[in-house]
Amino acid sequence: MPSLKATLRIGLLAALLAVPAAAHNGLLAIGYPLAQITIDGELSDWPTNLPRYPLTNLAAAVAVHDTTDFHGSFRVGYNLG
Repeated sequence: MPSLKATLRIGLLAALLAVPAAAHNGLLAIGYPLAQITIDGELSDWPTNLPRYPLTNLAAAVAVHDTTDFHGSFRVGYNLG
């Protein structure tokens, strides 16, 4: 069984080595309830008033230079039925 000193040393070391997680940048997208859509790759049945969120953080094998090279966005919706 570790001694109290050893436990305190391990706890202090763990506290000193702790760093904040950088997984969330604070940005989010809002999903709106949708009805009458079909998951088939055809987006013409999606409402036109849904916000479009641009793809800004790209991990591409080839560098993207400008919007003529690549432009992407996404929309979010759900149906509980």
